[in-house]
Amino acid sequence: MAKLGRLLTAMVTPMDEAGKVDWDQTKRLANALLDSGSDGMVVGATTGEGPTLRHEEKLRLWGEVKAAVGERGAVVANTGNYSTWESIQMSREFPTTTSRPRRASTSTSKPSPDQPTCRAFFTTFPAAPA
Repeated sequence: MAKLGRLLTAMVTPMDEAGKVDWDQTKRLANALLDSGSDGMVVGATTGEGPTLRHEEKLRLWGEVKAAVGERGAVVANTGNYSTWESIQMSREFPTTTSRPRRASTSTSKPSPDQPTCRAFFTTFPAAPA
């Protein structure tokens, strides 16, 4: 597994003219970030349109980026969402994806009634269970 390194870039998610994720451009961008000096990237966070992507798109996004860069750089997958419940569900489902990027989830908004505290957490998974 790639180490986090010193420079992680918040990667945007390239979209096509129809507003869908451009998967080929996404892979090219991920490699271009590493080629230009980044040690890794944060994928699917607010800079990467995370709040607007569907659940399936996020899972595919993490897998496509990790497959494209392999062990060349760190891939930090944002599992956070504006909904605490959805963030927990995404984090639980995360290890079942085919790729194994790191995952991060943060909450920086004000607490909602079902969210008594705002906490940020970062978890590294060396490997998913078989």
